[in-house]
Amino acid sequence: MTDAFAESIDETKRITGVKVREIAVDKDYKGHNCEGSAKVHVAGSSYKGLTR
Repeated sequence: MTDAFAESIDETKRITGVKVREIAVDKDYKGHNCEGSAKVHVAGSSYKGLTR
């Protein structure tokens, strides 16, 4: 995971107090290889099971 991306996820968790479980990203994200427990949904791919 890129440093900026990891920092954004950590900051979101710190502000909200909620662990990030799902992340929606655009197609430019592809190839950044996010590591962790969060499920990454890339725009234009299937969103089955993604809830609001």
